[in-house]
Amino acid sequence: MPRRKYTVQADKLRHKRNHPPPDQPWVWFTREMLESEAWSTAPINTRRLVERIILEHMAHAGTENGRLICTYRDFERHGIGKRHIAGAVEDAASRGLIVVTEKGKASSGINRWPSRYALGWLPLHNGAAASNRWKQWSRPAARPPYTGDIEGTIRKWGRRNGRKSIALPHEGGVALPPAGGVALDTKVGQGKNCVGGMPATRKTH
Repeated sequence: MPRRKYTVQADKLRHKRNHPPPDQPWVWFTREMLESEAWSTAPINTRRLVERIILEHMAHAGTENGRLICTYRDFERHGIGKRHIAGAVEDAASRGLIVVTEKGKASSGINRWPSRYALGWLPLHNGAAASNRWKQWSRPAARPPYTGDIEGTIRKWGRRNGRKSIALPHEGGVALPPAGGVALDTKVGQGKNCVGGMPATRKTH
């Protein structure tokens, strides 16, 4: 009996303490979402972007989902480089983690026109159900290994000794000069005396 009494007491304490603090905003996540491919494979900038929108959602007590405003400056302050923000927005939206409800544009002052967002797993401000598109997202299939003619894909032009551009071996082009000194143009069948890609000077004896 004492053991059972202890268990009941622990259950009561757990029920009392295992809930969000009354003086702090919060957002819920399900196990299904955290284990989903959309979330578990998201790049760091995508996660930071979603986190910043979550903070905006909590700042409005969870009542403005779908009308959440985050600017590029907000995302930059949250650790996303400016040149990565557009890609992070596109990736988060394609994964279904967010919804871009209104596309903004560069603006300021009274003509400010920022983008508006919704978190994809939460209901909207007007009571509409969450889109939950993240459940259908999966990683694109990996590309099969290249099995073609690798030699045929060699770039035509290269550099020797970091100075002069010369032709690399390729089908139907100009071959590199052999170590002895004569390079043959395979298209016209003419040769030129050269050493290391440069015309050789004639030695007199």
